[in-house]
Amino acid sequence: MLEVKGLYKNFDGVQAVQDFSLKLESGKVTSLIGPNGAGKTTVFNIVTGFLNALQGEVLYQNQKILGVTPWQITRTVSR
Repeated sequence: MLEVKGLYKNFDGVQAVQDFSLKLESGKVTSLIGPNGAGKTTVFNIVTGFLNALQGEVLYQNQKILGVTPWQITRTVSR
């Protein structure tokens, strides 16, 4: 359903996310855990369209949504 492949993001030279991948399937509960500063919120903000990644892919039902605006992602998911 939702797949994230090889995300990279940095802020002013600080690596926030490095080679992050995740595959979420319908009907399963999945958690993203880690210490403060690990990049959890950054990953969430990339997946939801509030931040752009330097590299990687985000797919929802095999449709690329990386770089799509948050309101367009909402429309895609609502269908």
